[in-house]
Amino acid sequence: MAFIYQTLGAALALALLGVAAWMTVTLRPWRAHPAVKAWVASYWWTALGILLYLIPARTEAGLFRLTAFRNSLLMLGAGLLWIGSLRFRGLRVPVVPAVFAPVVLYLATLFVLSPHPPGRPLAFSLGCAPFVLHGAFMLLRELPPTLRRMGRFTASVMLVHGLFHAFRACLLAILWDKVDLLLWVSLGFLEAFPVLVTLAVAQWMLVEQRMEMRPEASSR
Repeated sequence: MAFIYQTLGAALALALLGVAAWMTVTLRPWRAHPAVKAWVASYWWTALGILLYLIPARTEAGLFRLTAFRNSLLMLGAGLLWIGSLRFRGLRVPVVPAVFAPVVLYLATLFVLSPHPPGRPLAFSLGCAPFVLHGAFMLLRELPPTLRRMGRFTASVMLVHGLFHAFRACLLAILWDKVDLLLWVSLGFLEAFPVLVTLAVAQWMLVEQRMEMRPEASSR
């Protein structure tokens, strides 16, 4: 099982490192935009969290601490993804509480559910899904007509990511010890690969369209 996680983690981490580097370079002219900074940082933190899946744990206690730490980094990525959506809408949010909200929710749920085998992936999905789904819905509301089509596409990709984790959380909570954990954890890696890459491209196109409407923003 550890070998499967490490193999999937290595592939996803390499892909996300490439995406983060590409986003950093292509969106550099508009790096001052709050949404751009949040979205780019989201991919770096997510890639770092996935990289930690390559580190093996020697004891059960070590596995718990490592799982909590690396998934907390992934929750930071989810929080920044959410903040980017809010800031793209022009909404001001306190950065530190918003970024750490998914982390706090995840860790609180993890400590309650961790004695049970499905508890760790369930805690991850419960921490991730609400913020990703809310970020998607924010991109569906009140965008200018020229941004509406790309905003809907970006939101639909985020919805796929959020709904997967919402469905996985419901499945793990209902079936509990009857579910195949290896299958659903592996699907989490496999789902993240195409979804996050597609989401990065969609966000890049959305930012490009927004800045074409405000050319002065690129010269700030």
